Amino acid sequence: MGMKEEILDFEEAKNFPYSDFFIFLEGQRVNSYEEFVQLATQNHYADREFLEVFVSNLGLIVGG
Repeated sequence: MGMKEEILDFEEAKNFPYSDFFIFLEGQRVNSYEEFVQLATQNHYADREFLEVFVSNLGLIVGG
């Protein structure tokens, strides 16, 4: 199964399924839109045009 890549507008993050999926912004897990905004607006991302968001189904991440 391949990974799907999309470019989304910042405002579309409001509609992410935070309670049903793992959402990572630049490698850091976020659990709500408020956390997403707090992380995305940090100064060290100010010069970035794009931020990487990874969304995974809760059942697909396993570890030991």
